[in-house]
Amino acid sequence: MQTHAKTTEYLRDSHGSQIARLERILAVGLGSVSFAESHGFKTYDIGDAKGTPIVLWTFTRNSPLSRLVRLAIYGSLYLAPFASRRLLGVRPEIYPLGVAMLSCAYTCLAEVTSETVWKDRARSLLEWLTQNTIPAPCGETWGVPFRWFGYGGVMPVTIGAAHGNVWTANAFYSYYQLTKDPWALAHSIRACEYLVYCLNSTQHPSGSQSVSYTVLDNSQCININAEIASVLIRLGRHISHEDFIKLGNGTLHFTLETQNPDGSWGYDMPLPDRPWAPNIDGFHTGMVLSALAALVPVVQTTDPELALQCSSALNKGARFYLDNLFTPDGQPMYAVKKRYPLDPYSCGQAMITLIDLCDENSIDKGIRGRMESLLHQVADQTIRLMLEPDGSFLTARYPFRKIRLKSLRCAQAVLCLAFIRYSQFLLNRLNVGSSPKVAVKS
Repeated sequence: MQTHAKTTEYLRDSHGSQIARLERILAVGLGSVSFAESHGFKTYDIGDAKGTPIVLWTFTRNSPLSRLVRLAIYGSLYLAPFASRRLLGVRPEIYPLGVAMLSCAYTCLAEVTSETVWKDRARSLLEWLTQNTIPAPCGETWGVPFRWFGYGGVMPVTIGAAHGNVWTANAFYSYYQLTKDPWALAHSIRACEYLVYCLNSTQHPSGSQSVSYTVLDNSQCININAEIASVLIRLGRHISHEDFIKLGNGTLHFTLETQNPDGSWGYDMPLPDRPWAPNIDGFHTGMVLSALAALVPVVQTTDPELALQCSSALNKGARFYLDNLFTPDGQPMYAVKKRYPLDPYSCGQAMITLIDLCDENSIDKGIRGRMESLLHQVADQTIRLMLEPDGSFLTARYPFRKIRLKSLRCAQAVLCLAFIRYSQFLLNRLNVGSSPKVAVKS
């Protein structure tokens, strides 16, 4: 087997070669940080043009003419992404989700390097988040800096999204775990309060519960509910917050019962008022697996039976993930039977998920061995196919086309976090007391 051969080759490397690999990987992550900071955090986004009036018009009309116009616009965005955005009046903006991701990377860098500068930079980004919330009836939430078309129709910039709140809650909580700063814990709690008390909830006959993507819909995105379960149960148990734990348990059971017999998860559940087709893609599957991996050791102490259910779902899901969402040479698939586009979110989430699963002892040792080998392959393929000479990452790669938007949310932040997490993973495997010094321009 090619995968087994690569595992053996890696394990036979000398200690010095593994140190050299660690230095290289950390340099890639730091290079991405350097690029993001030197170019500012205002960037274009893969979805920003979809919030322009003419594109939103094509969605609301849904006629042959509107579909033709939308196809023409999307074609121009593919061929000339910068010029088309300027023509449509799109401007670079700061996306709060990208800021939260980068803050997580800084917090991880503070652990990897033991340098306080990264702790200070993480705090600076978190302070920006506290100053750029949008109005909410309770808690704190963050919007998208452009209008977008979601389950509830056209979403204004004043509407928070669950996925963004999960990331910000985790960013504040990670910083709190590193620093024990009560300020960060308070904001993590407020981000979770929005998830618990503001989003629309659906009760299921089984007793499980799911929550919506925004306050304007009743959607049931599976990865969102898995992520909500993860942050609410972990934080809820830390502060003994019964409402957090109750909703977390409800959304966890929803995640477990929506797993397909083959181990996969779809993106969402069908709604009566919208067309629906099953969609199983790589990065949303990875998000579900990472969420479950974080929960197993937490629920083990209080509910061993639930922990066993999570472990069973993890093992089954991990097998499907390995067998269906990667190419033989380690490139993340966009979706089942769909290779392109190769995008940084697929690559970054794959690295993060593989790290999370390699570190979870309840997963079968054979599966973990395959995952560790695959992790090294994914990292190498990401560097080969997505890394640019200036330290940035491509926003998308097609067989005959590369998209270079330099997007913070869609490219730089997620892959920066992934490579820093991977550096930490390699460091732990080496059992080295301190990380190697890698020079980087601030």
